[in-house]
Amino acid sequence: MAKRIGFDRMIRLEWLDAVAGNICEKENIKDIRAAMHILLENEFPNYTARKKTITVLLRIWYKVPPEHKSIRDRGLILLPQVSQNDRIWIHWGMILLAFPFFRDIIRILNRCFSFHDSCTPAEIQRKMEETWGRRYTMKRAMDRVLQSLRNWNIIEKGFTNEKIISAPRLSTQNKEVELWLLEAILLSEDSLSLPLDLISTYPTAFPFMIVLEQSDIMNSGRFTIQQLSGNRNEIVMKNGQ
Repeated sequence: MAKRIGFDRMIRLEWLDAVAGNICEKENIKDIRAAMHILLENEFPNYTARKKTITVLLRIWYKVPPEHKSIRDRGLILLPQVSQNDRIWIHWGMILLAFPFFRDIIRILNRCFSFHDSCTPAEIQRKMEETWGRRYTMKRAMDRVLQSLRNWNIIEKGFTNEKIISAPRLSTQNKEVELWLLEAILLSEDSLSLPLDLISTYPTAFPFMIVLEQSDIMNSGRFTIQQLSGNRNEIVMKNGQ
């Protein structure tokens, strides 16, 4: 069965904030959908377009598999406690968990920016087709992801529209936010472990400056540290949760 693209709408951060807030306030999915329809009505007068956008938002924050509900619930608690600038860290983790298509685009962008100052949408599409195949929906969905990343100030347009450059990396003073994103990244990769010295350079975390110390990780209660060969250490999630 072909992998599902799913992320095919441009998504704004304020919509992610809104859907997360509505999930906390409302118990019924019908009420959540109704609130999101009201919020997006001016942006999307067409019902079908509005419904498709809401479907993406709900897949990020509401329709999560059982194994991700714990981290989702902790993300919902954390969101209102952090600054507006830090909320992207939490939304980012939930999107990585929800959409492998998004995750693969981020890996490609990271690789491009590791070797070059910029890349083009055509380069990203060629790389995506190697694993996702050639689909008529590919370019449109990819464009929507790139539009979203620009809206979130993750990437910028170069001197021409054909070039994409990385925006300055995002930082936070909130260790809980960093730890939460680290956990989401590990869950999204199904690896549940990561060499400690790779935290700051992990592909799907490239827009963020994660500066956790080993003591921060140990004291979180979510991870243990195991020694690898030589002097390297590995972060391991406790109980695979």
